[in-house]
Amino acid sequence: PRASCPPTRAGTGHTLVVSDKGDVWAWGWNSKGQCGAPPADAEAVCTPTMIGPLLGKGVRGVACGAAHSIAVTGRGEVLAWGLGGSGQLGNGDVGSSAVPRPVGGLAAEVVQGVACGFGHSVVLTRAGGLFSWGWNRDGQLGVGDQLDRPSPCRVSGLGVTFQHVACGGAHSAVVSTKGLLYTFGAGTCGQLGLGCTQPHATRPQLVESLQAHGVVCALAACGEEFTLVISDTQARRGRWEGG
Repeated sequence: PRASCPPTRAGTGHTLVVSDKGDVWAWGWNSKGQCGAPPADAEAVCTPTMIGPLLGKGVRGVACGAAHSIAVTGRGEVLAWGLGGSGQLGNGDVGSSAVPRPVGGLAAEVVQGVACGFGHSVVLTRAGGLFSWGWNRDGQLGVGDQLDRPSPCRVSGLGVTFQHVACGGAHSAVVSTKGLLYTFGAGTCGQLGLGCTQPHATRPQLVESLQAHGVVCALAACGEEFTLVISDTQARRGRWEGG
């Protein structure tokens, strides 16, 4: 599967960067501990500061929500910190933490991709599976309801393996290994690509209009209320030529 774990990310008011040595640096708004850097009660971290508890972890990717942060190590371990009021830290409760803590329930999984929305988190495993947790008012966790989850839940029932994941404010987008785009969560602005009459989707829905136009998706990106995809032009050319 395609890597889905970028080394630089920005939240509503904070930024994380991964160095070539796998260390994480943070700066910006920190009132919820989302920078993970001392002093923990500082309203802001005004210059790039290394996150000490992640030193030596070999982090290879990070993601930022509005006020929470997630890191994925080279071994596929997931750690989270910052605001946890909607369960977005995945530790089984709604407590916040200024110190990175391992996300419970993923010990048996090797995670290679992660994305954060305003208050939810979605990870992609090496096997192409999805797990999500946190804020779920609009079904952005893709688990079939609109209840918040403080621990990772498997997004199941599709029989599809995935290669890339992205999150908007309250929606999520995932790309399958066959280049199909699935979206779920808030849709009032048309961000799901399913038409503006669908206010939300609580399960991943295939964006059929892209499939109908022969678009083979490679990557997806989400803003607060919109979605973009990058197509795989080589794969599309192969389809046109009968390959």
